[in-house]
Amino acid sequence: MTQKPRRLHVTLKDVAAHTGVSHTTVSNAFSRPEKLSADLRQRIFKAAHELGYSGPNPAAQQLRKGQIGAVGLVLSHDLHYAVSDPAGLAVLRGVTKAYQSHPTNLLLIPSHDKETEGPFTAIPNHAAVDSMILYSLASNSQTVERTSRRGIPLVTIDQPHIAGAGFVGVDPIPGINQAVQRMFQLGHRRFGILSLKLVPDKKTGFVAEDRLAASQYEMVSSRLNAYRQALLQVGLEPPECPIWECGEDLEESASKGTMKLLQAPSKPTVIIALSDRLALAAIKAVQASGLSVPEDISVLGFDDIPEAETHQLTTIRQPHEEKGQQAVKLLQKKNHCQEIILQTTYRERKTVGPVKK
Repeated sequence: MTQKPRRLHVTLKDVAAHTGVSHTTVSNAFSRPEKLSADLRQRIFKAAHELGYSGPNPAAQQLRKGQIGAVGLVLSHDLHYAVSDPAGLAVLRGVTKAYQSHPTNLLLIPSHDKETEGPFTAIPNHAAVDSMILYSLASNSQTVERTSRRGIPLVTIDQPHIAGAGFVGVDPIPGINQAVQRMFQLGHRRFGILSLKLVPDKKTGFVAEDRLAASQYEMVSSRLNAYRQALLQVGLEPPECPIWECGEDLEESASKGTMKLLQAPSKPTVIIALSDRLALAAIKAVQASGLSVPEDISVLGFDDIPEAETHQLTTIRQPHEEKGQQAVKLLQKKNHCQEIILQTTYRERKTVGPVKK
């Protein structure tokens, strides 16, 4: 005996007609089963199975409730970078951990600020989400403007500050002050800095004051300003500490910047990197030049990613996972427009040592 082919696009009304009950009764069987007897529920489920009906459309149900059941995590880079960057992955882990007790769909959205036109620019505008977390976007990002206009709850991590949105960031000053004071104790008086991007363009090289003033990344500016202030406190003027701005290819750009710093008239005894990825690339460049870390050059990072401990990198630790968790907690509050600032700490390992005499 051949089975009848199942109908495509079976609806709730089809199940109701097949069972001889109202469509409201069928709907209750799936969404409010306590309203029906066990026998009636089983009869409806059996009919639904025979017809190939799997239940009410979840998207339609959510829309009727005025909710999608999803949060968007907007990234400053493409998805490939997002899933390969250790710091970003740690933030993502924090977000997913926070949602373990409140199951929610998570949509990863690249900002696509470089797209002048095309389908990708509309993704932040029309992504089907109830709220958004913006992770480390430039202050003039088009994505920031688009998402702000949507009128849904927003929380930013690291940057930028947005009127009417929550904010989670870190205070770099405690960790940086500890680091600079420690460098000074070890006899260091000449410093060079490897910086992350200040402006989302292709320019790299030594940074002038006008470039610093034009920075569109609050996170980078705050770290640089904290270092400059800490160096002032130990008697060094900002011009005495050259800054090399690295490009999007972090490792290659940091390697080139390290060599430029080492060739400077007043060669630094400490290379300060604004991320651990820059610091690890700097160590390789120093070693490739025939020098040793920390015997000849000390190297200091920022982030404390897992690779920092593996390579015994001295660094400044920030709580990445906690940033993600706190962002979710803010979104879940009735008043999500609050600011949470986490602290940094200095972590000394083996890439910093006393000045070679």
